Amino acid sequence: MSLVKSKQRVADHGEVFTPVWMVEAMLNLVKDETDRIDSRFLESACGDGNFLVQVLRRKLAAVELKYGQSDFERRHFALLGLMCIYGIELLPDNIADCRANLLYLLMERFNEKSKVDLRPASMSNHEMGYVFEHLLRKFNEALNENPGEYFTPREVIRLMVDLVLMFDTDLASGEGVARTVNDCCCGTGGMLTITKDRIQQINPQAKVFLYGQAA
Repeated sequence: MSLVKSKQRVADHGEVFTPVWMVEAMLNLVKDETDRIDSRFLESACGDGNFLVQVLRRKLAAVELKYGQSDFERRHFALLGLMCIYGIELLPDNIADCRANLLYLLMERFNEKSKVDLRPASMSNHEMGYVFEHLLRKFNEALNENPGEYFTPREVIRLMVDLVLMFDTDLASGEGVARTVNDCCCGTGGMLTITKDRIQQINPQAKVFLYGQAA
């Protein structure tokens, strides 16, 4: 694996990726925490997720060791392990790659029997978002909780976005159009990404700035 994507990115952002052997050595220093399923990890410059992916890999190994005999518990605690991992990153391509890499690792465990191709190169971020939201809903239903608590269905989001944008008469006016979108309870980001896609369908030249907050 190359440690840089380009010399320009190094100059502009100081972006250099940590090699896998060094990631493993650093994680071994806190091995008890990486092996604990509900331990929380925050990577403040997560890049494409090389630290977070290895943390999740260790958590999933712990899940398999402790709950491997129960399909429901194995999946439930695997999802819990993912939900305890957080990252901060400024570059949009790294954010997309990090999400895809983490979800691919998780879905690889869930997909052992069906063998559907879930690699990031084969599934878009939108499609992987559908998969993740489906998992949240199914686990929530299995726990006898409100199945709509954690996300808004994509079909409802599209309707809401169309209702908001139908009054934006200046959106299709050409160059120089910019819109700011804020979701104060963004969850998995479905509202933000669908709104951006819809705006750029109407005006491909529009600049869209997304902001989200989630507990």
